[in-house]
Amino acid sequence: MASKALWSYSRTMTLPWSDEQARWVFRRSATLTSRGAEPLGGLVLPNAAFFPDVFDGSPKSVATLFARMKEHAGLESLETELSLVDPDEGSVTSCSTGGCSSPGLGVAKIKRIEERRDGSYALQLATSEVKNPTVLTTMMARTLGALFLAEMNLGQLFAKTEIDAAADLAAVHLGLGVLVMNGAAVELKGCSGMKIHSATSLSPGEAALALALHNELGRVVRKVDENERNVLKHLGNAAGDAYRAALGYVEANVDVVESIAKSPETIEADLFTLRASKGWLSRALGLGRKKTDDLAELERSVAETAKTRKPIDAKKAARMAEIRALVDDTLD
Repeated sequence: MASKALWSYSRTMTLPWSDEQARWVFRRSATLTSRGAEPLGGLVLPNAAFFPDVFDGSPKSVATLFARMKEHAGLESLETELSLVDPDEGSVTSCSTGGCSSPGLGVAKIKRIEERRDGSYALQLATSEVKNPTVLTTMMARTLGALFLAEMNLGQLFAKTEIDAAADLAAVHLGLGVLVMNGAAVELKGCSGMKIHSATSLSPGEAALALALHNELGRVVRKVDENERNVLKHLGNAAGDAYRAALGYVEANVDVVESIAKSPETIEADLFTLRASKGWLSRALGLGRKKTDDLAELERSVAETAKTRKPIDAKKAARMAEIRALVDDTLD
């Protein structure tokens, strides 16, 4: 896993992504969502409501967990065979046999997905990934993202260098964003203190932007408003910091989010402008969510004022005109 310096948005106020990374997340979200990447089962949270099965680390429980996630992602109709691989030993164990171990922590460099001639898919996870639930669910989510790209033949739309990140992003938009977010910012204590490790191709900042963007798309398109407190409850400390930063940034650019839904080709063509994040006070007060919202509110206010305004008194108006004329004559 790649190690990244520990940061805290709440302390430093430094955004954990670059402008280039932000534009990539917005552009490629338009690419994926316009081609069917959407959460058929809603936003998946790591709780018993979504994962009621007992997990004991056995191959059978790994297979059950993957089947559950596959269903949540809307890919249950695809024929897949999941195997656990030990890269050090070069051995492979099918998850249906019940005969593999689950040592270690880390993300292995293995071939995650291979399409067979009959249209089915051979999928692989590393035995070392089973030990850590966060890493395991993250790698399953990433594998499902890659499976979506393969099944929808979307790989050709991405450069070779961005395929892995595209799989992560696809997983987010399939509803697995909380799992991806936690995997992007795994906090581990080492000899030199606390470090953040990533089990994803997306950086913690990119994953946070993707999750916030996905949830805002849900509000705009599907009229489903994800409770951000409920989302934060299921994120680690570092992941939560990144997500809070992303919420303000996405809300400041809600017009771009709407364009992803209404005219994705414009966003894919990079014809958009991103504004700076809203401050925490503005978010708390609900200020500046959308310019068109402010204009609509002003129009409503003017209309209401016009309705309640008292009729003009003709005699009083004439008297006021006389007074103004008198004042003008005096000043002259």
